[in-house]
Amino acid sequence: MKCRILLSVLLMLFSFSSMAKSIEVIKGKQSNIVIVTTDNKIEHLAATELSEFLKNLTSFDIPIVSEAEYRANYNKKSAIVVGTPLTNGLVKENVNDDDLKSFTFESVLLRTVDFKTKSMIMVVGIEPKGVLNGAYTLMEEILKDITHTEYPDVDYVLPNVVENLILPDLSISKTPYCTVNGLELEGMGLGNSSLLDNDKRNFEYKKWCTLVDWAKRHKMNFISNWPYSGESSMNNFPDIVVMKNYKKISKFSEMEIQEAAKYRNQFFKYASDNGLDPYIMVYVPGWINKYIASSYPEFVGDNFQEFVAKSGGHPYNWGNPDVHQFMADLVTEVVKTYPEINGIHLRVWGSESAPDAEHKHQSAELIQIIIKKMVEAAYAQKPNIKIMLSGYSNFKDKTFSYARSLPGNLILQMKWDDDWAVSNDPRIPKEWLGVKDHILRAVSHSIPNEEAIPFWFPSAKLYQEGIQKYLKKDETTISGFPINFREWDTGVCDNDLNLSAIARLNWEPFTFDNKKFYADNYQLLFGEKAASNIIRASEIAGEVMAGFLTDYGGIIEGMWPGNYFCLKALIGKGDDDKWYRAIRHITSKADRPDYLLQCRARLEKFVTQQKKVVELLEGAKEYVDRNLEIYNNMLYVYSGWYYILQSRIAAIDVVLNKNEAQKQMLLDRFISSDEFLKYYVRQMTNFSQKAVGDYPSEVRKDFLNRITAEQEYMENNYAPKEMYKIVDSKALENVKLLYKNLKRLEGKNILFGHQDDLAYGNGWKYIPKASDVERVTGQYPAVIGHDLGHIGNKNNVDSVPFDLIRKNIIDAYNMGAVNTVSWHMKDLVNGGEAWVGPQGKTVNTVKEILPGAPYHARLLQKLDLAADFFHSLKDANGNLIPVIFRPYHEHNGDWFWWGRKHCSNDDYKYLFRFTVNYLMNVKGVHNLLIAYSPNSVQNKKEYLERFPGKSYVDIVGFDNYQTGKKTSQQYIDDMERNLKILCDVSKSMDKIAAVTETGYECIPESKWWTKTLYKAISKYPIVYVLCWRNGRPDHYYVPYPGQKSCTDFKVFCRLPEIKLLDKDLILYK
Repeated sequence: MKCRILLSVLLMLFSFSSMAKSIEVIKGKQSNIVIVTTDNKIEHLAATELSEFLKNLTSFDIPIVSEAEYRANYNKKSAIVVGTPLTNGLVKENVNDDDLKSFTFESVLLRTVDFKTKSMIMVVGIEPKGVLNGAYTLMEEILKDITHTEYPDVDYVLPNVVENLILPDLSISKTPYCTVNGLELEGMGLGNSSLLDNDKRNFEYKKWCTLVDWAKRHKMNFISNWPYSGESSMNNFPDIVVMKNYKKISKFSEMEIQEAAKYRNQFFKYASDNGLDPYIMVYVPGWINKYIASSYPEFVGDNFQEFVAKSGGHPYNWGNPDVHQFMADLVTEVVKTYPEINGIHLRVWGSESAPDAEHKHQSAELIQIIIKKMVEAAYAQKPNIKIMLSGYSNFKDKTFSYARSLPGNLILQMKWDDDWAVSNDPRIPKEWLGVKDHILRAVSHSIPNEEAIPFWFPSAKLYQEGIQKYLKKDETTISGFPINFREWDTGVCDNDLNLSAIARLNWEPFTFDNKKFYADNYQLLFGEKAASNIIRASEIAGEVMAGFLTDYGGIIEGMWPGNYFCLKALIGKGDDDKWYRAIRHITSKADRPDYLLQCRARLEKFVTQQKKVVELLEGAKEYVDRNLEIYNNMLYVYSGWYYILQSRIAAIDVVLNKNEAQKQMLLDRFISSDEFLKYYVRQMTNFSQKAVGDYPSEVRKDFLNRITAEQEYMENNYAPKEMYKIVDSKALENVKLLYKNLKRLEGKNILFGHQDDLAYGNGWKYIPKASDVERVTGQYPAVIGHDLGHIGNKNNVDSVPFDLIRKNIIDAYNMGAVNTVSWHMKDLVNGGEAWVGPQGKTVNTVKEILPGAPYHARLLQKLDLAADFFHSLKDANGNLIPVIFRPYHEHNGDWFWWGRKHCSNDDYKYLFRFTVNYLMNVKGVHNLLIAYSPNSVQNKKEYLERFPGKSYVDIVGFDNYQTGKKTSQQYIDDMERNLKILCDVSKSMDKIAAVTETGYECIPESKWWTKTLYKAISKYPIVYVLCWRNGRPDHYYVPYPGQKSCTDFKVFCRLPEIKLLDKDLILYK
């Protein structure tokens, strides 16, 4: 009994003496800790990262010291000790070898120990990479303790500084299940063209560094470029090395290649300096470029693949031994030229590695020869280099006897489910499982899924389910799940969580809880109150997309688990290619109504669920108290998905519809769904894409163009067979009649118009029914112009009271005239007039007032006022009066804030479309025809460069004046050039054509009307011509009694083609 008591006491004493205490890092306003590191570059990086992390957490600088400095000067302070037993004596003294005996190069040990009178946290690995991983693991543990969550992301930034930080007792040992864990940057080829261009190089370098930093913090171990096509069509090795013993094989000079190589090495060095193995990737053998083909015609093989031919490619002659040697020599030079690389990824895949026609049946045999020579060449230069082979099924080596014959460190990689399909089964061949050899086997994911780009959705659940079907605990069956990455930015959307989740799955595929992971991170990102809605929305969205994206709801038949689709295959006008028909995947099935109805039923189920997703997210908005950009991108992308689903249903309804009366309504529903989709695409600040290196603005532009293209395709093919089609399908009957009757005038009459004709003139203003045109000719103009500038004030931009404008519009309508309304809208951001001054100044107003921008509310306020004004235009019976509305005119000039210099073409189009949609579909204004009118143009391309689309324009026009600098003949020439362009456009689009503004200030030529204006316009089927206002004695455009051109003006007005207002002009019946 005494012995037992004594043993118990000894055990207790031993426990207390070895039990480390928690460490106070910060208490009050004092730092109580230092970080002890070594001279090793990666271990010192680990210390630096920890110091910066703690500073961001607490605002305190934590000193970094050497072991010797610590022992001499800081031994009374607690410490975080960073290193390996070989590099840091403090680690050697406090960590047993047995604790590390099962460690790999990435393994992590975190342990709190007593050292003399203080406690230490040991951050330990057997290699520097393990130490760096340990630093990030410690950060995660600190965040867990502070946030009380299981899965805080290492990049999570606390909303407030921590004033008291205590590190808990730690005893953690971690070894990743997978050893192949990295990022493959799809499309970031690091090609010469990019690297030799300063802007492109800086763009790519910034992106590369951002992704390297992200990968190291999430404990990955390699990063790779991924060239696709480019200068040398899949295989760009001939462009990135100088081959002294070969003739010309690249379009780049030796100096350019060396210059680009210098920059490329900087990319690779940044990766290796940050603990990642940089890989260089190439398709083998790829396609031959024209310079090699010219220098070595015997290298060229005959093509037999359609994709290669369509892409302008040519295969190598696979049977030529000199080609085999050429490939090996390229590798030799690559390894010499880029000493920083630690791996080469040799990819044999599909048409990108197409054999020539003569040797297609020997492709497996020949690719083995080519690859072996390339691998041997690499190892001859760098014996420890890693070789990744992907597309191994092309080697026809199910027993891996060929792979085992290759030297060195070999990784075989396959795609998840053949081609990164959306599924929870990677379909790993059974021969890959349970193999005992030196070869590592990996399965790559695509994040975001290829089918989803340029969007994304929560996908960790799918991947974990698939991983767990093949992995076994405590037994390595698959060596890793690297990520083929397609997002252009990190830190601004919830797709980062997918990426982070897969990185964690490589470490802990069995214990990782994907549901808890998303829940924790949504709570941390958006706040506890918002989290519950967002968590549920994410779960439903994941279910919806997993179901929809397998075959896009059945729309694309023939999809197999290994496919090449993204939303480009579903959205857009498409072509005749069986895979990329886009909207024609639906329209081509018109003769299979039962099948389309099955698709519709599936889509209806998805859209109901996705609507719930959007409602949940919108319900969370008021509670989101941080990371608003990430939340907004989440809302925008899931709203975008909702309208993709809605528009596909609408397209099916359009195609199946047999009722002519419903055609326009169903088509409008499709167009409207696509417009909402465009809206959300424009709001997003993040996209995924085919290539990481793509510019986000180009990705957005391409996607928006595809949406517009399918809208136009559907309009052109499914619009009701009406004689005249106008923008507003809900337009009032008298609006339709006006359009119809104006259209009938084409080629017969040209209505003459005058701006502000009833408001003021030479020597008079605000006299009822007064008119300079009527005073000279005895008739009123058939078209009368007005302006909404300064709406919201009592008077407009030309000082005409809005009450009088309203009365004049009503009077003009009662007389039978056409009313047209322009809008010199004030600058809604800078407070100035519509005109930008001084000359040369640039403003950014359009971008600032678009939806989602800071001043959008100001645009809505103005549009609301305009809508109220249009709604107030009623005749004596209360019927609304039709108006031609001409917003944002002369947009190709620089004088208005919506002009060419001040906004992009896309932003101008967006503003125009938004204005039309808002007035008609939100405010219910249905008494408008819409006019589009640039200033004078040189060609059709210029005329259409800002054209918002056929669906938004009823009347096409242009503005052009004769000024003092122009002779009459020059004016005629200008007019005729513009009129030819205008009439070509109007005919091809079936629109009304008009000269929406013209004139000659003060009309100094007595015969100007008949000898100049009439001569310019009379041959063209325009419907009206409008001359500008008589504003001042030095600023007028039609004659008044006694003016020198009066007589000629009367002659002009009596010409058979020119029509003023008379009893024979019937426009509203």
